[in-house]
Amino acid sequence: MAGKPERPTTVSVASGVLYLLAAVAILGGLVQFSAIAKLRSLTEKAPGLPPSGTFDLASETAVLLAAGIAGGVVVAMLATACVRGWRAAPAAVWLVGVVALLGGLYTQLDVSVLRGMLAWPQPDWLMPLTAAVTVIHAAGWISVLVSVALPSARAYFRRVVVRPRAAPGYEKADGGPGGAVSR
Repeated sequence: MAGKPERPTTVSVASGVLYLLAAVAILGGLVQFSAIAKLRSLTEKAPGLPPSGTFDLASETAVLLAAGIAGGVVVAMLATACVRGWRAAPAAVWLVGVVALLGGLYTQLDVSVLRGMLAWPQPDWLMPLTAAVTVIHAAGWISVLVSVALPSARAYFRRVVVRPRAAPGYEKADGGPGGAVSR
C-alpha cells in the first residue's frame, strides 16, 4: 500500500493469535454439534429435569454452538482486518475481545452448573482440559488486546493523508514542501 507503514510485528502476532482463536472456535463448535444427540439422551435420563426442559436444553445448546461458530467467523474477519490495516480494526478487536472474555467466563460458569445438575459421569481429564482451554482463550485475547494497543500498532492503523507536492514557487504555510501528513 502506498503511504502505509510496514506492518509491525505486534500486528502480525495479534492477527496470528486471532486466526488461531477463530480456528479453535469453529472446530470446537463443529465437534460440539456432534455431541447434541448424546446430550439429548443424557438430559432425558436426568433426574432433575422435566420432560419439557429436555428439548429446551438441547435447543439452547444448538443455538449457543451455532453462535460459537459464527463468532469464530467474526474473529477470522477481525484478523483479516488487522492484516490489511483497516482503521477501525483496533476498536472492533477491543469490542469483540471484551465481549469474548466476558462471554467465555459466563459460558464456563454456565457449563459448570449444567454438569453439576445433570450429574453425568465425566472422564477425569475433562475438567482440567476445560480449565486449560479457558486459560488459553483468555490469555490469547489479552495478548491480542495488548498487541493492538501498543504504539507501533496504533501507528500502523493511523490514517495517512498523502498530499500532492507543491508546485515550484508555491509552498505550504510552514515553508516546507507538500507530502505525507499523518493525522
